[in-house]
Parts: sequence; C-alpha cells; structure tokens
Amino acid sequence: MKKFPKRPSLVNKTTNYDVKGQLRGKLGLLMGLTVLALGGLVYQVYGVQKNNAAVARTFTRSKELRQPEVIPYRRGEIMDRNGTYLTATEKRYQLIVSPKSLLKEDSRDLYYDCTVHALADFLGMDENELRKQIEENSTSQNLKVGEPLTAPDKQRFLDFQEHVNNPDRYEAKKRAEDKTYEGFSQEQRERYRGRFGAVNLQEYYQREYPYGELACNVLGFYRSYDDQRVGTTGIEQSYNEVLSGTDGQRYSYMDADREAQDVTREPQDGNSVVSTIDVKVQQSVERHIKDFMNTTGAENIGVIVMDPNSGEILAMATNHSFDLNDPGNLQKYYSANELKQMTSEEATQKLWNNFCVSTVYEPGSTAKVFTIAGALENGKITGQEEYTCTGEVDVQGTLIHCSKRTGHGRLNVTGALEQSCNVALVRIAQALGREAFEKTQNLYGFGVSSGIDLPGEPDTSTQVHILNPPDDAANRRLGPVELATDSFGQGFGCNMVQLAAAFSSVINGGSYYRPHVVKQILNSQGTVIRDYSGEIVRETCSQETALFLRKALRGVVTEGTGAAAEVPGYEIAGKTGTSEKLPRNKKNYLLSFCGYAPANNPQVLCYVVVDQPHVKDQAHSTFASVLFQNIMADILPSLNVVPGDAPGTTATPLLEGINAGIASGREEGGESANTAESTATAESTAAMASTAASDSAAAADSTAASDSAAAAASTAAAQKSSTAAAKSGSSSKSGKTSKSTKSTKSGSSSKSNKTSKSTKSGNSAKNATKSGKSSKSGSSSKKK
Repeated sequence: MKKFPKRPSLVNKTTNYDVKGQLRGKLGLLMGLTVLALGGLVYQVYGVQKNNAAVARTFTRSKELRQPEVIPYRRGEIMDRNGTYLTATEKRYQLIVSPKSLLKEDSRDLYYDCTVHALADFLGMDENELRKQIEENSTSQNLKVGEPLTAPDKQRFLDFQEHVNNPDRYEAKKRAEDKTYEGFSQEQRERYRGRFGAVNLQEYYQREYPYGELACNVLGFYRSYDDQRVGTTGIEQSYNEVLSGTDGQRYSYMDADREAQDVTREPQDGNSVVSTIDVKVQQSVERHIKDFMNTTGAENIGVIVMDPNSGEILAMATNHSFDLNDPGNLQKYYSANELKQMTSEEATQKLWNNFCVSTVYEPGSTAKVFTIAGALENGKITGQEEYTCTGEVDVQGTLIHCSKRTGHGRLNVTGALEQSCNVALVRIAQALGREAFEKTQNLYGFGVSSGIDLPGEPDTSTQVHILNPPDDAANRRLGPVELATDSFGQGFGCNMVQLAAAFSSVINGGSYYRPHVVKQILNSQGTVIRDYSGEIVRETCSQETALFLRKALRGVVTEGTGAAAEVPGYEIAGKTGTSEKLPRNKKNYLLSFCGYAPANNPQVLCYVVVDQPHVKDQAHSTFASVLFQNIMADILPSLNVVPGDAPGTTATPLLEGINAGIASGREEGGESANTAESTATAESTAAMASTAASDSAAAADSTAASDSAAAAASTAAAQKSSTAAAKSGSSSKSGKTSKSTKSTKSGSSSKSNKTSKSTKSGNSAKNATKSGKSSKSGSSSKKK
C-alpha cells in the first residue's frame, strides 16, 4: 500500500490561534468588567458620600429649625367685687445680647463695635460699662441688658435697628412719609458703621399692682424663685394654679421633602379672679388705721369687714402694709437698727404676715356671746336668770375678778352681756357644763380651721381646752377654772377670721358661712366658670337664740360698754373685748370690738382689734370701739345701708372719741389692779398660748408721742367717773331686772357676797372629785 506523507495539521494551528484569541477576549472582558465594577464602586462611594453629606446638612439644618421659641401665657387678673382691676399684667420685652456671637473672630469686626455703640445710645448706658458686661459674659448667649421695654419702646427699638443697618433705605421711607424728617448725621453714620446684630427681644408678661399697698395682705404678689415665677402670700398664692396658664411654642421642622415647616402652639392664658373685696371699703379701712397709728399707735391693728349673710370679706387690713410692686424693700419699713436685729427672712415674714389670719390671741369678752348662745341652745338657761356680781368669784380656790372690781350688783343675762360681767358668765358656763361648753366652742369654729381661702392660717386645735387631752398636753385640760375663764374669752386662742365668722353665724340666724375672699373665677374670655356663693358649713344656733342675742348686743351699745361704737344715723350692735396678754404682770392688753349694722337686720359686720395701744394705760375697749365707729360711719353709706332712727349727726373725731369714751366710764376694762393667781395657772395658760404669734415681746409702758396730756387727764377722769358710778349704784341700771334696785349701794355687796359663797359651795361639791387638781391647773383672769 502506497503511503502518503504527513501534511502539517491545520487543526492544531487553528486551535492555538483560537485559544489565544479567546484568552485575549476573556481578559479584555474581565478588565472591562473590573473597570465597570470599579466605576460602580466609585459611583456608589460617591453616592453614599453625597447622600451622607445631604443627610448631615439636613440634620444640621433640622437641628437649627427645631430650636423652640417660648410664647408666654398671660396670668389671670384679680379684680374687686365691682370689676375694678387690682392687678395689671402687661407684655414686656427684654433685650437679650449674645456675647458669644458678638465676640467671634469672623464676626467681631462687622458686629461688635456697631452693636455696642447702637445699644449704648438706645438704652442711655455707659458704653464702657456695656462692653465690660459683654466681655465678662463672653460665653453667654443670653445676656439681659437694660430695662424691659413696653410695646411702643419695642417698636422704637426695631425702627432704630433697621435705621442703623439700612440707613439709606430707612431714611428714604421716612421722608416719603414726612418730608421734614432728618436722618442720621454723618458722624452717626460713621459711628454705626457695620451691623447692629446678635440682639433679640425676649417676650414676657410683667405683673403690676396699680394701687400699691392697698389690700396687700389679701392680694399677695407674684415674683421669681429660681427662674420660676409664682404667687407669694394672699390670693396670688392660694389661687396660683387658677391664675396660671400654659406657655405656647413657636418652632420649625423639616418634613419628608426636606421643606421647613413652621408650627405655632398658642399659649393658654390663666383664669381671672373676682375677689369679694370692695376697693372703696378697703381704702376707707386702711385710711382710718393710718389715722389711728398717727394719733395713738399700737403694736398691731387688724380690721375685717364682712357680709354676715354670705361670709364674703369686703375688706381686710392691718397696720403692717407694704408696696406690692416692691415687697422686698425692707429699708422702707424698718430702721437700720431694726434690720440689724433681724435676719432678712425674719424681717420679710414679719412684714408680709397677715395679722387677721395668722395671729392667734385670746379674744376676751367678745367670746361671751358664744357662751350665752351655748347655754340657751342647750336649755341650761332661759335668758331670764339673774346673777349677783360682787366683783369676784372663787372657783375651787382660784379667785377670778370681774371687769368691774366693785361689782355690777344684780344682773340678768342681757345685763350681763351689756356690762360685760365676768362673774355672771362664769355662772352661765357652770350651768352649761364642761362637755357642752367644749362642743359649743367646736360648733362655733374655735380650735377648728375657718376654711378661709388665704394662706397662713395656723392650727388652733392646740389653743383650746378640751375634756380629754392627750397625755403630753395636760395643760389643755378643761377643768372648772379653765371653764370659768374660757367663758369670757381668757385662756383660749383664736384668730380674727374665726371670731368674725362665728359672730356672723350668731347674728344672721345661725348659719356658719365659710369666710372667703374670692367671689368668682372667670376664664380668659371673661365667662364665669365658678361662682363661690355663700357656703353654709353648719348651723350653730336657732333663730330664737339669734334674736335674743341681737337685742342684747344692741343693748351693749345703748346701755353698756360699747357706747363709743354708736354711729350717728344708724342702729349699731356689738360686743367689746379687753384681753390681758401674757405674761399677765406686764399689763399689756388687746382691745376689740365686733359690731354690725343695722342692729335688727345685720348687713355689714366690722371686727376691730387693737393690740397694745401705745399708751401707758392700755386697758380701755374704747380704743377699738372708736376706730370701729369711724370706719363704719364711712363705709355704711357707700354700701347703701339705709340709716335707721338713730340721731343723725357726724362721726366723732378719733382722738376726741377715745378721750370721751374713757372719760365716760361706760367702757370695758377701765380699771386696772393686780390679781393673785396660782403659779400652776399661769404656767398652764402660758404653755398653751406659747405658739400664738400675738405673744411677741413688747415694752409694758411704751408711750407714743401722741399720748398727750389730754389723754392722761381723760384717763384720770375715767377712773374718777368709774369710782363715782360704783358709789352711786349706777350698776343697778344695767341689770334690767325688777330686783336690780335692791342690789345698789352698800346693801348689794352684802347680799351678793352671800350669793357668791352659796354658789361657790355648791360648785365645789359638784366638782369634789377633781377639786384638788383644778385649783392648780386652771387659768385665772385679771381683766376682761
């Protein structure tokens, strides 16, 4: 077989060629893909960075947009009962500088000098002082400068700022309005070269009191505590939540489309308060208190004017007043020497203390009304009983004196109240009994919170005697002696509001109304949302008891110790009080008169307390009675109280009335004498009254310059008149009984002594089981 020679393999060549080509193609593809991948990666990195930058910018901008601006609420106003505004809340604008922004390196040259020049000129400040403030607070963004601006001042500032920053445009605009307008001088333009900035206006409300000191103890004031503004004392404090509102906000945020959105949440203004105070009545009361302080003076004076048929307080004032617009200005009210002896806190608390609410004292003979009411209501007396007063009564070894040391002779219940006879009241209390007496005191609100809607009322539960005190308060035990002295208001404590509310319940027919100083609450639109009409807490006595006592209280003024309280043209009724303060040997007295008009239809009650008048011989209820007369003569016509059948003349001038009242001898506590009392009694009473704010130390014989020779002469005349009256048997007139003529002159003393001994003997037997302790633990009285 023929063999053909081998030919070169085309397949191998082709295969080698294809492999190389494929390799090159694949490599190119790989490189392309790599480039694409790298490009995609670069693109992704770039996109992420770009997106992050956008997010960062959005976040930053969002943060800036979210800074909220507070829109302050307006605090509610306080008005008097007739709609007269006692507060004024006006919008103010505080200039706020940002030293941090002004002092930045990149803005200092442009802003700093121009802003300092402009601010100093606008505010009238020393430029160097302003620079010093800014540089000392270089890191601050909220530096307050200058006084707050009113709305017109704010506009003036904004106009000035625009003028500085755009003088040509501003002046052109102003000249278009007024061709005579003159703009900045060339010198001013040079001075204000740059930008006036880094200054904001902070909006807030400022509380002002247009009447200054008027009703300061009732209104209270609004001030800052640790950047928080709150009501302090008075209505401002007790109704702080009512008067307060809620701040609003103004802010911006970024929505999903990265658009800025502005949001405003409007503030909710506070509610307003309509008080029960009558501005005219309040002004009259305060004016007469100042007159008394100028003519006679006293440690404390308190006056409450109340509607006895609703518990609404028309006026409340003391001799310690202060400017509500500047309540912390102690130098205005205290001497430098006085301030050295007190801390600033003690001084302010003494200044802001409301004597009518916060001070506890022994009420004296005004409390006799409640002892008689309790005995009548419990059927222990009928009102026709007669008592013989020899000037003193022995209760288990403790000698208790009457206000008239020579004795009143024969008296019935009405006469006992008219002449303020301690001996008769002791007998009435003994008939009532200790258990019923304790319940009576509780019923009339003694030892119980009055519920007054003002801050500062103390707890008086420890200021009354009770049958079963806790083991650690044995001094509060209501023993026979405590019963005797408590019956005429010596030995237990109360505040003025408690007594005024209790007295009102007796004369209005037996309804105890919660005393209050707020009449209505109005919302920010002026709509009444709450009405505080008279709230009857409880019933205290029957109409029959009220009628009996109203007649007797009228007799106090026409026939008894309250003659100096008579108001010309009106029928006045009421009760005097003379309480000897602790320690008894200091001879310091608290005088009072609680009265009302008209006598047969009570519409206005006025309670006056004069604590330690600045005279040597303090024990004269006339001090309070005449102040009462002067006040009521002023306010009754303004309150549209119709005059009665009483003679219509003019009110007696204050000092003349005091002198005449003392000289007449027809007052309570006109005489002064020492009384022996057991050491245990003194300690017991002192311990129970130790928390009473009224027991502050005072000089026993302090004499004001106004205690003139005329007053001294009238005191002597009063003593002489009183002695003469005792000798002539004048007390028989006050008894108002068919037997009173038998107890006059010397015969009355002999007869009365027998009665006293008989009563004493029976009383001792009745309390035989406790007589050993009672003689030591009881309280004794010297003056009523």
